[in-house]
Amino acid sequence: MVRLAICLTATWLAATSCATPPATPREPHARAAPAPAAGVKAVSETKRAPPPLEVPQQSTASPEDAACAEVQIGLDLRALPTGTSDSGMRMFVLGEADDLSSNAPAGPRPTIRVTPGTTVFAAAFGGTDDADAVSRCERTVTAYLPTAPRLPILMAPAARVITACRPCPGPP
Repeated sequence: MVRLAICLTATWLAATSCATPPATPREPHARAAPAPAAGVKAVSETKRAPPPLEVPQQSTASPEDAACAEVQIGLDLRALPTGTSDSGMRMFVLGEADDLSSNAPAGPRPTIRVTPGTTVFAAAFGGTDDADAVSRCERTVTAYLPTAPRLPILMAPAARVITACRPCPGPP
């Protein structure tokens, strides 16, 4: 009864027939497999060999990842309204980190790391060499700072560079 009501509604709305759904087209050379004889297991029931293991290829460092430069930026919470929640502060920091990232010149976006419980974030920039990475970092910070939020009344920047752009420390 329910199917009939659905069919009638569907027919009325879409002006289609509800008799039977259209058959799915079959491949012309697809044949049904013969039924296995009694006592013989079908191929699907037998154990299959495990798929071959894929050997991971060694990652080749692209020229963009050959060097790294990083900067640390701190934000002044006085730019936020009084009574802003912890999650609101975190959203503020993440939003400003995204704004810095969007000011990066052409190439890969910087990697952003936010220090939990603080208003400090770090951005790491890749480059072909240290000078290129530091240059990308400096251009991004120079483009970001004029757009950073300002403190109310004082109109001083609410973002400041804690650690200037410098090459990333190498592995220990």
